[in-house]
Formats: sequence, C-alpha cells, structure tokens
Amino acid sequence: MVLLLAFGLVPAEGRTIGDCRIRPGALCVEARLSGADLSGENLARAGFFMADLRAANLSRANLRNANLKEASLSGADLTAAMLERADLQRADLRNAKLNRARLSRADLRNADLQGAVLERAKLRGANLRGAKLAGAQLRGSDLTRANLRAKNLDGANLTGADLRGARFENAYLNGAYLTDARIDGTTDFRGADLDGCIGCPVRSR
Repeated sequence: MVLLLAFGLVPAEGRTIGDCRIRPGALCVEARLSGADLSGENLARAGFFMADLRAANLSRANLRNANLKEASLSGADLTAAMLERADLQRADLRNAKLNRARLSRADLRNADLQGAVLERAKLRGANLRGAKLAGAQLRGSDLTRANLRAKNLDGANLTGADLRGARFENAYLNGAYLTDARIDGTTDFRGADLDGCIGCPVRSR
C-alpha cells in the first residue's frame, strides 16, 4: 500500500486524512484539514461542518450539496470549485480564492467573504443575506437573482458583474464599484446605502 500511494496508484477517493475519508458523502465534522491538498476531489454531499480548511487547496473540487456550515476556509483556494447548492452559512472565507467557482443556489448567509476573490464566479440565485463582502472582488461574476442584502459591501468590486434580478435592499455599498455592471429594472436597490458607489443608479431627489 505504501508503494502504491507513493506512485499515486491508489484512487483519490480511498485516501484518508486524519479521521476524514476523502470520498463523496464523507463525514468530516470538525476535521483538521488546514493546508490539505484536495484539488479535483469528488466531495459531493460531504459534511465539513466546523471543519478547519484554512489555506486548503480545493481547486476544481466537486463540493455540490456539501455542508460547509461554519467551516474555516480563510485563504483557501477554491478556484473553479463546484459548490452548487452548498451550505456555507457563517463560513469564514476571508481572502479565499473563488475565481470561476460555481456557487449557484449556494447558501452563504452570514458568511465572511471580506477580501475574497470571486472573479467570474457563478452565483446565480445564491443567498448572501447578511454576508460580509467588504473589499471582495466580484468582477465579471454572474449574480443574477442573487440575494445580496449583505451586511457590508463597502469597497466591493462588481465591475462587469451581471446583477439582473439581484436584491440589494438595505445593503451597504459605500465606495463599491459597479462600473459596466448589468443592471436593469429588476435589480433592487431599495433602502441601500449608495454613498460613494461608482456605477450605482442615481436616485432622484
């Protein structure tokens, strides 16, 4: 077995890290996986509740329908990860890399995404209510029909993002960048704080 592992002949789903078996539906509650290389792994429906995944490499991983509630993912690489319908409530995603990640219908309520990079990410219908997005990079992302009633979008960069049908009610967008974003009559800014927002619609007085 040692020789097989050394030459990479054991299937990835057979690996075990700590008490966590790397496979679809894995139960890795409170697992310590900081810095682990899980790139390209199939972890669909896996349970990572309160897991430590700081600085882990999850690029291109399949995390569809995974439970990542309250997981620590600060500094993690989730580039091109598949996170459709994943539960990321109250997850710590500060400074995480989520470029081109697929997060359609993901639950990101009250998640901390400050400084996270989500350029060209797919966030259609994602729920970001109460999320912290100060300084987040969302250039070219697809946020159609997303709930962006976030706690803080101050300084966030949504240049070129698709915001049709997105909801920003009562959100804080101070100093945010929405230049060239796709905004239409279905984009809801009611009650939002738009002071210093570049590219936001000008309200009539």
